[in-house]
Amino acid sequence: MSLHLGKTGKFPDGKISESDDGELRFATSVINGILIIDFGEPVAWIGLDKNQAEELILSLSEKVKEM
Repeated sequence: MSLHLGKTGKFPDGKISESDDGELRFATSVINGILIIDFGEPVAWIGLDKNQAEELILSLSEKVKEM
């Protein structure tokens, strides 16, 4: 199964700056007690609206419980 991580080529909230590469798919996992966030490619920055930030916090909290 391929996760298809990285850029999707979509801009669901519009392009917010010249360095905005658009939507990004990523995965989180725990390997040997280490929390891994895999962006699928090099990433300079990510932008999250309030709901996305809250979802990321919840997701990371759940992964921390697995450690």
